[in-house]
Amino acid sequence: MLRDILFEKAGLPWVERLIIYDTDNLVSRTAGTNGLYWDEYRVFEVKYSEELRFIYERDCRQTKESTIFIVPSLDIKIPYDIYKQFTIVTVGLDTVFPRLDTSTLRASRNIDFDYLSVATKYLNGRRLTAKQTKAFLTVDMFSQDIVNEYSAAATRELIMRLASCKTYRDWTPIIELLSKLMLLSDKGFAIKDIQETYSSVDSTFRNWTSERYPSLATTADISQPVMLHHVLDFVRRSSQKPAIIVIDGMSFVDWQLIQESFADAPWRLNVNAVFSFIPTITSIARQSLFSGAIPVQNAKTFSLADEEKQWRHYWTENGLRDDEIYFGKTETPEIPDKIKTAGIVVNFIDDLMHRQLQGTPGMAVDIETWLKNGTLRSMIENLLSAGFDVFITADHGHTEAVGSGRFSKPGLLTEDVSRRAVIYKDFAGAEELDKFKVCEYAGTYMPKDYRYFLFANEECIGDRDKKYITHGSDSIEELLVPFVRIGVV
Repeated sequence: MLRDILFEKAGLPWVERLIIYDTDNLVSRTAGTNGLYWDEYRVFEVKYSEELRFIYERDCRQTKESTIFIVPSLDIKIPYDIYKQFTIVTVGLDTVFPRLDTSTLRASRNIDFDYLSVATKYLNGRRLTAKQTKAFLTVDMFSQDIVNEYSAAATRELIMRLASCKTYRDWTPIIELLSKLMLLSDKGFAIKDIQETYSSVDSTFRNWTSERYPSLATTADISQPVMLHHVLDFVRRSSQKPAIIVIDGMSFVDWQLIQESFADAPWRLNVNAVFSFIPTITSIARQSLFSGAIPVQNAKTFSLADEEKQWRHYWTENGLRDDEIYFGKTETPEIPDKIKTAGIVVNFIDDLMHRQLQGTPGMAVDIETWLKNGTLRSMIENLLSAGFDVFITADHGHTEAVGSGRFSKPGLLTEDVSRRAVIYKDFAGAEELDKFKVCEYAGTYMPKDYRYFLFANEECIGDRDKKYITHGSDSIEELLVPFVRIGVV
């Protein structure tokens, strides 16, 4: 994994005081998610010499604590008295991946450096040309042998992270790693013990959410939204002209495919995980996203009839005129120049999952085909060209489940909407629940005059033993969704 190479190149953990010239942003982009911030070190990212001097005098001169300074450029000079007390190393694409053409690497966007760190071990001392490097990045490094080694390393990483997972932020690297392994499996590679790995992650996630989920709605974080109803406040604070693309039903596995299709795009991708609402149903979750309110605060909790009205109300309450607000359900929006905020719903993935007959491998194939037509990428390019800051998220994810029978009286929500949740108003017909493996959900953030039942993992409403791609319950795939900010490099 990339972290291991960075530690080796930097001399960690044997060096106590270290200045890293991070010339290609490898250390800073992976530090937070890949574990550079060890308890033994104090880590500072500095942008110029004066900042280095200030932090050194304030925090380092009078102590002997293990300290790392991350410096982005060789042009930033280190004062001599500090230089004498620190080990100085340079870490860049040329030093971390010496067998690949550095210019080609720098021109490539959105590389999975963890996978690349494993794959380059198979180059056997060869240094590749630019053409060979491009072929390696796009084709040659995807073999079963490399996948085997990567999946073993990623599984070890997952186990380590699960053991120390404490906050909502800790779930982003976990769901990203897990979704990468799941996608490799969907693409036909053999992933050892993938089901056991998934079960371990999902079980730990459920235990965590049983304690922490009720407090997430009031958790403040200026660097990312924590739950879907935080998204509007976050983008309003972060941008003068935001556009939010909501890809209905997009899971983190789906996002991995989308991210792969952006490999040559000139964009930075800042990816976080955001919590949806339980039950993970479109009418509940997307309404909260567009209203900025938790489900119980939305008058029609189980209906999307007012979602455009809610979107417009939020922005007019925050200073925009109605004719400056755009809302559309389309992959080809036509947005007037005067628009200052845009909300766009893309239904392709949700529509796909409800008619999918080939399971998750079929989802992967169909999503790749959709991405090749270029409509999503064109939409993003057009929005960026029009001066929008582009954000991508989802209302809920999805999972694969096996049908365990049907209801004769299905409750408030029919199985066509969601197969892994049942909601009752007056509880009439609820005796049918005895036929299924369901548990009652406390209804956190939901109206209290209803009762909510969730299906056990890997089970759903449907023809017995038939596989479905569906949603509604509280698995990590359904509840954690991507929140991505796209920036121009």
